[in-house]
Amino acid sequence: MPRSKQRSSFDQVSEFDRGRIVAYPECGLSFREIGSRVGRNRTIVMRICDRPMQEGTTDRRVRSNPPQCTTSRDDRNIVRMTVTDRSVTSQTIAQRIQCITHHPVSARTIRSRLQQSGQSARRPLLRLPLTQNHRCLRRQRCDERRTWTAEWNEIVFTDESRFCLQHHDGRIRVWRHRRERMLNSCLSTATLVLQRTL
Repeated sequence: MPRSKQRSSFDQVSEFDRGRIVAYPECGLSFREIGSRVGRNRTIVMRICDRPMQEGTTDRRVRSNPPQCTTSRDDRNIVRMTVTDRSVTSQTIAQRIQCITHHPVSARTIRSRLQQSGQSARRPLLRLPLTQNHRCLRRQRCDERRTWTAEWNEIVFTDESRFCLQHHDGRIRVWRHRRERMLNSCLSTATLVLQRTL
């Protein structure tokens, strides 16, 4: 059994059951018999019985989290970089932070810090730069096709998703908070190509 699963199953044993497990060996029961009485695995019973001998307690260990590779100041710099340039990638931010702090920082760490601050990478909302001429052409096109019935049956509508497994797909993403979708810095201008034929 992996060590993480052993720890989680060890932590799921209540204080009362731990006390019972520690008391049963004094009655002359084997680890297997204790496990069947308490409803736990023999390995868990052995670990709980060995713990008071090694540490003098049956309490759960206080686990310390690994030290963070970025300080709160670095975290503020990370957020500031995404606010000034919304389309910056996490890899670029990691390189900039590494130049500033001289400590290696991964792109995954950057993404987790940005998610902790409430930002997420989203596709920018497309904004079409429509001129008055574009609006007239669109209106004319819609008016021409308003009465179509048989023609619409010959058109196939699809909903396709692209995905790329081997390299970056070239999509641009922006870092933004949940309600910042319509900010000018979170919008992307699309090139508009109008065709007169269909």
